[in-house]
Amino acid sequence: METADLLARMAFSCTVLDDRPDYARPERFPRAEAVLCRDLAHLASGDLPGPEDCALLMSRSHDLDLLLLRAILPAEPAFLGGLGSRKKGAFLRAALAREGFSQAQLERMVLPVGLPLGGETPAEIALSVAAQLVQLRSRGELSFSSSKKSEKNC
Repeated sequence: METADLLARMAFSCTVLDDRPDYARPERFPRAEAVLCRDLAHLASGDLPGPEDCALLMSRSHDLDLLLLRAILPAEPAFLGGLGSRKKGAFLRAALAREGFSQAQLERMVLPVGLPLGGETPAEIALSVAAQLVQLRSRGELSFSSSKKSEKNC
């Protein structure tokens, strides 16, 4: 919630995607452009980020991260980041490499996402993530032209 709210305040258009009806409710994400409740194992192509979107994985398990990464990596979003430790990032990259994803695809993943500010609370983590995306946008390192951002929040 904190990340979607902060990014929306910084002119990113946020879409929140979750498979839990009690979580994927617009009132929980009032600044989000859209809040979608979907079966994550059967996402439609329209639910996936495109080349002008950013995707943030903020899931509740490694299994969900892998499921979503299998769908998102081929879509080649402008930015793909995820919450977690370096150890989690190494685990996910190794699992996806065993499944045949290329080194170039795996290098697109920014995990852990966010600038190293040392924060631990949800608000501090949101600030870290938002700061990284704003930094990339201001440097012209994000390839989208319309400040569009999709937060895939699971």
